[in-house]
Amino acid sequence: MADDHQIAVGAVLHDLDQAAALADRVVLLHEGRIVADGLPEDVLTAQRLTDTYGIRIEVGTDPLTGRLRTRVIGRHHSRNERLSTPS
Repeated sequence: MADDHQIAVGAVLHDLDQAAALADRVVLLHEGRIVADGLPEDVLTAQRLTDTYGIRIEVGTDPLTGRLRTRVIGRHHSRNERLSTPS
């Protein structure tokens, strides 16, 4: 639709790999505030994603598709604390 009609199309995606594959431009939000805005490869960096999500995230290129890929390393500490705290 964007190419055929020269209009902007917006989508809210929570899958970072899907966003990188589909979007010409991404906006990364954290707690309702814009962290970064631009090309997927400029916005979805390992350091920026790690800082935003509070968990180590590696970013690389898929050797088969050439697309940006993300990989979460470890677990989120606050989630582990909630799960291990007795009710």
